[in-house]
Amino acid sequence: MALSRVLFAITVAALLAACVDDGPSVDYPVCPNPGEFVLEGELDGRAVAVSRAYSGFLFANALGGTGTLEIDADADGSSGSPKILVNFNKLIGYGEETAASGTVELTGDDVVAGNCEGTGLSGRIFQSDDGSSYGFVLRDLRASPFCGGAAIAGELRGCIQTEDF
Repeated sequence: MALSRVLFAITVAALLAACVDDGPSVDYPVCPNPGEFVLEGELDGRAVAVSRAYSGFLFANALGGTGTLEIDADADGSSGSPKILVNFNKLIGYGEETAASGTVELTGDDVVAGNCEGTGLSGRIFQSDDGSSYGFVLRDLRASPFCGGAAIAGELRGCIQTEDF
């Protein structure tokens, strides 16, 4: 009888430990400065390292549809369209992450890679504990056009630190 109680206690402790969130499952880059984004990684053996101010961003959580993080990576706002786009299908709260896919089109930095829309969510997106920053990782990347381009080895990891409220 005592052994069954010990086994029960061990089982309950193991189940509770499995439910504890130890933070994000991916090593996201750190964006220490408000108003800046970071993009790093490797594409076909070539290192990627971009860090600068952005001109705008939009975060729309997945409220019954697709969620989006869009970053206009041109500091002067000259592009007129988002250059980094991350999509996800599950609502994420502060301190949470979920599966994602996306595209990066920073032609001036020679970084153009993405996922074909509708082919799965092999990446991740994370929202910080206070909602002031977002991190993402994009995997299974392809060259443009993303639904027909050649596969690209590597992954891209990025983050954005929002302006102070």
